[in-house]
Amino acid sequence: LRRDGLSKKLDFRDLPDELVTQLMHRRNNIPQKSLNYRTPLEVFLSHVTEE
Repeated sequence: LRRDGLSKKLDFRDLPDELVTQLMHRRNNIPQKSLNYRTPLEVFLSHVTEE
């Protein structure tokens, strides 16, 4: 979150919901090496759609 310009000590309850939603979408669309360069959203959706 520090990359987004937010302090570690920041209380998310003090932020507008819209800002938290934007940050969430931005963070969930960054490919992660630990996820084999897939985004957290892609991994989540692949687990949800498995039968």
